[in-house]
Amino acid sequence: MDGKFIIEEDKKYIANTYSRFPVAFKDGKGCRLYDFDGKEYIDCGSGIGVDVFGVNDEEWKKAVIAQLNKVQH
Repeated sequence: MDGKFIIEEDKKYIANTYSRFPVAFKDGKGCRLYDFDGKEYIDCGSGIGVDVFGVNDEEWKKAVIAQLNKVQH
């Protein structure tokens, strides 16, 4: 899987309710995100489902996993 594949799949299955930047992120840590070519971005965005801990935060992941082991929805 690569960034181009993700962008094309997004166009097929996600409602076009707002515009998107032509980028797909592979990973990140804190406020830094990386695309499939290794280009670094600083995450300054906000939106639905955004948390204040940044990307790949260990404490947040532990809390989510703990909740998933109790009740999910």
